[in-house]
Amino acid sequence: NDTPPLEVTEAVWQWFYKGNNGWWRFEARNNEELEENYMQGKQSMTTIICGNLYTIDFVTMEQFQTSRPNKKRKIKRDLKSSDCKGVAGLVKRSWNRETPTL
Repeated sequence: NDTPPLEVTEAVWQWFYKGNNGWWRFEARNNEELEENYMQGKQSMTTIICGNLYTIDFVTMEQFQTSRPNKKRKIKRDLKSSDCKGVAGLVKRSWNRETPTL
């Protein structure tokens, strides 16, 4: 486990993408958008991630930059408490065990 465990008392869903050496969480805004579209039964969606337009395919559970459709990454929907490497490219050394204040 590379990230601190999250204290979760109920099933909270989180979206992940497969990146370097493991699974990474989508950041909160993208996670909410993916979950909303998934729960509406959409087969795919487009969204901005780090300034790039991405297509999210819920059927194949893949994401790709819309301008680079041949470079795909796996995505998954799992419990927020699942092990992962970090959040959207933030390496584990940037994590701390305290919940950030919004």
